[in-house]
Amino acid sequence: MEKNIYDAYVDILKEELLPAMGCTEPIAVAYAGALAKRALGALPERVDLCVSGNIIKNVKSVIVPHTGGRKGLKVAVAVGICCGDAAQELEVISGVTEPQLKELDEYLEQVEVKISESAANCPFDIQVTVYHGASSAYARIIGHHTNVVSIKKDGTVLLEVPFQDDLVQAPENRKLLLLGGICCGSMLFIGSALQQIGIQYTTAGKAGFITAMYMVLVPICGLFFGRKPGGKTWGAVVVALMGMYLLCLYGSGIQNLSKGDLLEMLCALGFTAHILVIDHFSPKVDGVKMSCIQFFVCGILAGIFMLMLETPSWENICNAAMPILYAGILSSGVGYTLQIVAQKDTQPTVASLLMSLESVFSLVFGWIILKEAMSGVELLGCLMMFAAIIWVQLPGKHT
Repeated sequence: MEKNIYDAYVDILKEELLPAMGCTEPIAVAYAGALAKRALGALPERVDLCVSGNIIKNVKSVIVPHTGGRKGLKVAVAVGICCGDAAQELEVISGVTEPQLKELDEYLEQVEVKISESAANCPFDIQVTVYHGASSAYARIIGHHTNVVSIKKDGTVLLEVPFQDDLVQAPENRKLLLLGGICCGSMLFIGSALQQIGIQYTTAGKAGFITAMYMVLVPICGLFFGRKPGGKTWGAVVVALMGMYLLCLYGSGIQNLSKGDLLEMLCALGFTAHILVIDHFSPKVDGVKMSCIQFFVCGILAGIFMLMLETPSWENICNAAMPILYAGILSSGVGYTLQIVAQKDTQPTVASLLMSLESVFSLVFGWIILKEAMSGVELLGCLMMFAAIIWVQLPGKHT
């Protein structure tokens, strides 16, 4: 290994593999408190703790290490102030003793601690301001647990380190978030509705494999966005089409193509659009928020068409309660939220490959649970389609 690469790895390990005593968020709060108290030079009478929302969420109900089971942000900052050694960084409270814990309880009864949320759009931000008489001191940690960027006493700068801009996130574009959620929800509705209607007229195994055609359609649709597929992609298309012929049309020709198979083909187009829309928006907005908007839009559209085309009754809804709950909570709620979050750092073709495993599960569980049977020719068609799905994603020589 070249020395510069080796040194780079060593620097990364030195930065990331820091010794810490227990859960690192409350430890970081204690560390900031200890830094502020050391700068002040006296035991604070009043403390202002300003932290990001993530810190509030992660620390408010967590036991602070070495405090005998005491919990919360107030305890975390107070133990750092009262008992911590700032020189020890993330081992700041590793040496707390039983007598010091009694002092901590007395200090918690006396000190006024005000907790607020940081206005900075950063997931990790800890600011501690401490007061004693007319004096004050301030310490700030941002970005990661030991990244101390500012220490001040009575307005005098003791430490000021410029921090990288990427530690503070850009303000969220709400219009882009809303647009992404609407587009994702609309595509999800189209794909899901066609899939659920189509599966009434075909088998679960066929539906799963035909739906998985989005694996081939995703790179092909890239043509419209200036991405030209190579020869391997076109070869995979031919293999997949041959497999679909064996699965749906072999035997009696075109008349063997059922209404359900056609609907599942359109469903594959809908999910292709869904994957590409997520690929466009997920790196730019909060994935979980976009997922919530997606489900809201999808639910509204589904509700409108339900009232237009069907006659729902509570009896039928109760009879189908388990499938509805499973599809709503697991298949949709968990599955599609994880898809959005994962696609933020995943190429759409790779994501579609992983999601194509639904075709395998649909065939296996259609056979196990629904007792569906498939002929040898249909199984061969499934294998050819799945082979095309895998082939189109295999890395080339220059990948």
